[in-house]
Amino acid sequence: MTNATADGVAAVHQYLMQIRQRLEKSSKGPWHAVHHYDAALGRYVSSEVLPVAVHAGNGDGGMTNYADDKEYDDAEFIAHSKTDLQKLLMAVEAVLELHQPDEADTRLCAHCMEAIGVEAFQVEWPCPTVATIQEAIEGE
Repeated sequence: MTNATADGVAAVHQYLMQIRQRLEKSSKGPWHAVHHYDAALGRYVSSEVLPVAVHAGNGDGGMTNYADDKEYDDAEFIAHSKTDLQKLLMAVEAVLELHQPDEADTRLCAHCMEAIGVEAFQVEWPCPTVATIQEAIEGE
């Protein structure tokens, strides 16, 4: 059913640790985007992510103007954020896809019952896995 290996799981934990380190090193939020529109050109000419300003120019190579001494860590965080978020989103969606209500009894988690392999043991849906994801996303 799965082709997970101990090395693969270790690599996932390593990747998550790298994401956490980038997050912890970056400037504290809240962050927000500011977009600069040039009416004469009729288009946006640059954007900033604050508290750190990362300018994306008009295709001329752009420039970076940093607001504080966290510039390197903030740039690393921003540079990795799209890939990190894509992978994390795919992982959470895959787990939620596994932990669906049972077709015969929608009050039960089909995957947890299958994984345990004991018909008499029933796991209510949302199961602890789904509940943990929900709590993490809804939490502060």
